[in-house]
Amino acid sequence: MLPPVQLVGAGVSIVFLAAFTWFFLKSRIGIAMRAVADSQQVAMAMGIDVRRYFALAWAMAGIVSALGGVVWGRCSASTTSWHWSASRSFRW
Repeated sequence: MLPPVQLVGAGVSIVFLAAFTWFFLKSRIGIAMRAVADSQQVAMAMGIDVRRYFALAWAMAGIVSALGGVVWGRCSASTTSWHWSASRSFRW
């Protein structure tokens, strides 16, 4: 049997997978992001602000990577005590 923290991690992953699938296939913003990814010039010709959607894509990537780090850290049962030994090893 899997530990509860791994089940929660799997659940969070499945929820985010479903949310991103819906977002990119059904929402107006997701469709615009896909259009920008496909052809920036055509998206600009259609009136899509390409720079705005690039910024949104980077923001979403940062949020998802932060969430992934939190879930991975909880699932691997890491602690914050390692940073003390790491910081001591870099002293002059």
